Amino acid sequence: MKIRFSGTPDERNPQLIKTDDGGASGVAVQILDKDGELIPLEAQTTAYGTSGDERVQMTFYARLAANGAAVSAGDVSAIATWTTEYQ
Repeated sequence: MKIRFSGTPDERNPQLIKTDDGGASGVAVQILDKDGELIPLEAQTTAYGTSGDERVQMTFYARLAANGAAVSAGDVSAIATWTTEYQ
């Protein structure tokens, strides 16, 4: 099983998710794996092994990251889609 995150890419760093207009600026959303490593948009995670009725624990984090533009305070909103691929 593999996971892929998609969303609107940030203009300055397309590996990150663009935040909605009208709020904070200069930031984008990063998706991280359980080890704190960046999962770029549209990239599949390493495969998670599954067999039978086993439960699989997958841990992901989201955080704001500066994208290189001037940062200003405000509300932040962004949308990401999670896709699961079974093989």
